[in-house]
Amino acid sequence: MEAQIYQYHAEMCQVFSHPKRLEVINILQDGEMSVSGLAQRLELTIGNLSQHLSMMKERHILLTRKEG
Repeated sequence: MEAQIYQYHAEMCQVFSHPKRLEVINILQDGEMSVSGLAQRLELTIGNLSQHLSMMKERHILLTRKEG
């Protein structure tokens, strides 16, 4: 059990070790936003942002939903 806790902790540290991912969390505290809107606000390409968001979704930092 202890090894799993360390593994989880290490994965969370990876998420919080990148400044853009921290910025994503900060921006989304105010409410949900589209990927394109978030990319524009962060001055990132959608492809680059998608990589960050995918990592965060895998670790259950973010929830997503599809619309339209």
